[in-house]
Amino acid sequence: MYWARPLSYHLGMRRLFALICLSCSLNSYHSPRAIGESDATIGVSWTAFPIVEERKPDNPAKETQSFLRILGFPMVWLRYGLARRTELGMGVALFRYKPIETNEYVMSITACPYIKRELFGAGPFLTSGFLEGGAGAGRFFLAGSDSSYDTSSSAYYGSVGVVPGLVLSGWELSLPVKYTFGYIPSLATAGYVSVGPGASFTWAGHRLFLEASMHYAGDHLITFSGGGGFDF
Repeated sequence: MYWARPLSYHLGMRRLFALICLSCSLNSYHSPRAIGESDATIGVSWTAFPIVEERKPDNPAKETQSFLRILGFPMVWLRYGLARRTELGMGVALFRYKPIETNEYVMSITACPYIKRELFGAGPFLTSGFLEGGAGAGRFFLAGSDSSYDTSSSAYYGSVGVVPGLVLSGWELSLPVKYTFGYIPSLATAGYVSVGPGASFTWAGHRLFLEASMHYAGDHLITFSGGGGFDF
């Protein structure tokens, strides 16, 4: 759970934007089989996370009220297969949010390139391991009647994971597990564990992908993501 101080503070907004940057690493589909050389996959996904906001009462004698909100943002991503079980990817995320009791709007657009390499593949259950590295960078805007703010931000991450899977009646089922460590320049470092089910199957000559994950970073910080894509 992400605890938000009054969100007109620019530092709080930078932290929220950094969370979006690191969340880009959540939305690349992980399969026991590497994407084929020269193959391309396009997909869409959604990342959601809880945030607690405070509302000050009109009467100073009353206690401040806390509200839980679920925020989220969509992402479009593209994967392209290279030789030696390696792939390149790019994601673009959009975010828009209005804190309670303000006229300010928080908006951002983030581009997230990454590279992933399958390390090994073994056994009848299609188990594989992978390394992944990438970055997130973009623009953050805060606009409204109270203030305005415009800045850029970035984050960098590396992931290592294992993907056990099996083939069942034409479906490929998997359970990716990975650890990601992120670095936000001049702000913070963060690490989190991701786990969730994935599936792929072939339909009309295209391989379709589906995935959902939960991501835990400690200190009650949890995010969720899900989406799908297809080869073209």
